[in-house]
Amino acid sequence: MNSPDTIQSVVLDSSVVIGLAFRNRGEQRACESAIPSGAKRICPRYVIFEVAKGYLSYIIRLHNHSLTCSSLSDLLKKAKEDGFFRPYRGAAQIDAFIDYQAELEQADGPVRPSEQLLEFRVILRRWIRMGWEKMTTGFEYQNLVGCYDHLPEPRLQENGLIEHDLPINRCGTPSNCGLNLFVDGRRAKLLGLAAHLDKLSTAELDSETKKRIESLRRISEISTGGGFKKRDCYKCGDALICFEALGDKTVVTKNGKHFNPIANYLGIATRIAQNSISTRPPEEPAQPAQLPLHES
Repeated sequence: MNSPDTIQSVVLDSSVVIGLAFRNRGEQRACESAIPSGAKRICPRYVIFEVAKGYLSYIIRLHNHSLTCSSLSDLLKKAKEDGFFRPYRGAAQIDAFIDYQAELEQADGPVRPSEQLLEFRVILRRWIRMGWEKMTTGFEYQNLVGCYDHLPEPRLQENGLIEHDLPINRCGTPSNCGLNLFVDGRRAKLLGLAAHLDKLSTAELDSETKKRIESLRRISEISTGGGFKKRDCYKCGDALICFEALGDKTVVTKNGKHFNPIANYLGIATRIAQNSISTRPPEEPAQPAQLPLHES
């Protein structure tokens, strides 16, 4: 790992961008602590798209579900059912409830149970609006992979739903995506990375990595001007983000398990952001609750 004093530019992965733009103050501080002071913060356009079609879509989905529920407990039940077979969606929605509770603790004011669902919906709207603004204006940007340069922002409709019209159906078509041009001149590197990952230990070679190996091999076969399956692009996401850091940049991620083997092969450095142990920054300890000494 490079010394923090020598790192001039960092490439932020999706987990860190989510932490900085959308999460509670404890998570924000944990991500900040992994970024050297003064380093240029680069967010690839691919990362914005990855967050938008993943984490942000799950939060928007939770918001829209809230319009069909009559209480916060009903929404919790809906979120449990919604995320049972989709762990990433479920984790994102649980994080939203955690961050909501953190906001209540910070405000330290009374909230009537009957008002909690409405308040949660209002807070979700604020997070979506402000998080999108932070993610799309708060960093420096590059687009070596050739992902979408501009995405529409989420919009609140008259019926109260939030819609986010992402061009997912156009992924994989040469007229809308630059991945095939990115692959040109990098085929050997992509195939070499797939071979390198294929030699990892049994413990490291999990199902996600196995799928990434298959997709790396498939996208390396894309012809100039040819299309591809969008799922292969998504499965190669961690690798594509690392390619954006080639040169003198360092990747900042929470996912060292999957990024480190890729970065080692490409010869780039990583810095691992840790999950916060609290929703508060370390310098802001929680106030102990004042409990009665005896039952009344």
